[in-house]
Amino acid sequence: MAFFDPAEQRMGVRVVYDGVAGSGKTTNLRQLCALFATQRTTELYTPAELDGRTLYFDWAQISAGVVCGFPLLCQVISVPGHVVLTPRRRHLLATADVIVYVCDSTASSVERAREGLELVDAIGRERGAPLPFLIQANKQDQAGALAGGALLRELGREGVPFVEAIAADGIGVVDTFVHAVRAVSRRMQEQSNAGTLQVPVRAADRPADLLAELAEAALDPEMAAEMLLEEASAAFLLAGLEGPSDEQDVDVVGEGDVEAPVEVPARAGRSASLPRLPQGDVPTGFVWPAHTGRGTLHDLHDGGALRDAVPSATGEGAFVRDAGNFVLRTALAARFEDAESARQALVRAARERTQLGPLLAPETVLVAQDDGREATWIWTLTPRMPDLVSWLEERHEDAAATGPALVAFGNALATAVTLARLQGIGMSFEPRAFGVQEGVVRYVGDLGRAPIAEAEVDAAVAEAVRIVETARGNGPMVLEAFSAELRRRLSHAEVAGLGSGKAA
Repeated sequence: MAFFDPAEQRMGVRVVYDGVAGSGKTTNLRQLCALFATQRTTELYTPAELDGRTLYFDWAQISAGVVCGFPLLCQVISVPGHVVLTPRRRHLLATADVIVYVCDSTASSVERAREGLELVDAIGRERGAPLPFLIQANKQDQAGALAGGALLRELGREGVPFVEAIAADGIGVVDTFVHAVRAVSRRMQEQSNAGTLQVPVRAADRPADLLAELAEAALDPEMAAEMLLEEASAAFLLAGLEGPSDEQDVDVVGEGDVEAPVEVPARAGRSASLPRLPQGDVPTGFVWPAHTGRGTLHDLHDGGALRDAVPSATGEGAFVRDAGNFVLRTALAARFEDAESARQALVRAARERTQLGPLLAPETVLVAQDDGREATWIWTLTPRMPDLVSWLEERHEDAAATGPALVAFGNALATAVTLARLQGIGMSFEPRAFGVQEGVVRYVGDLGRAPIAEAEVDAAVAEAVRIVETARGNGPMVLEAFSAELRRRLSHAEVAGLGSGKAA
């Protein structure tokens, strides 16, 4: 809220950038700090973020002319856009003197933007009067972007001031800020002229003060799991992984693959209900990665891959569905009697998968889908790729191709040992639990198994090498890569403690 700082003899206002996640709020503030390098009085401050997504706020202070005869200080703040952080967003909007609502101008984003505006309206009703407010029609460079006027019509906000922008390139950023400052300055000047302007007298807030306030705003407990999924998703995306092209020519993983995506304790009282294929309308918090997983589900649904009600059973309580470019798997071990238990298992499974780093195929998706009766199943969606054994059998004469893959497999086995020892995560050493995606080795097995015991490492590595050699691969190359990578990851004492130490 507006204030007067007697020590500095200046007026202060708060310009709050609002909008749904990914619309470009933080990008605006970063550009403002670069473009107003001489006018800003602070560096851009962000208490916490994940993969560039704001968790609390972004903060900057910019000197911006004069209002009511005093220098004007603008505290420029962006709010977190994700739905789970709505309590923090609400708190920040309630302190605004003017709101800039940043929109992704693409037609597919309009509905989310329209829903996000409902909170802005609610804040205005709570304050008894609407706030100065404008819309930034951002991302005008995207295919299918709506012009500002058309965007306003789609949002049902005709008459609201707008600025078209490409914030990533700095286009429209200054105009947006200037319009916002002019709107609040004009309002304050009009109130001053009428003798109705009343502002508290106090020192300017600090970011630490605001952070302490937000820390007291409890998040919706129903959305807590979604927050954990966002954290896991961010760790996954920050790995900088790149997936295969759409033109990849691969084979479906064979029946020897590890089939259960999540290992959970046995539960009594299971009924005979069957899993239902995952759908794009699963509730918030029931899909990972939260950023892209739902989009994958929608694509599969639109392509007709999810139309059958029941997947194929493969024996031993496993269910598999070939869905075009993806293979979908679940199992009785991934069946839960209630949705909350399934959601918690989904969070655990997502966090385990982020530990795989580049071994995890970037397109991997986890979904908790109810079966239409009483149970919820965890599905694992992985991109189609041949398992390592099949891949080697087809390319064993191409040393230039198989050599890097065998080294990568040896490194992967060392990763499995490291995760078991340091994180308590169990991976299979079976070569068929690994796939090859455009020459890159990925882990497609389950992570729910018990971590391999130290005394069993030598035997497990030896068996993996034997299977590789059966597929006419270079076993010594795998063993050499495993030994070198293990020594890089673990101390000499830790390596010596693994079995007899012969494998390493």
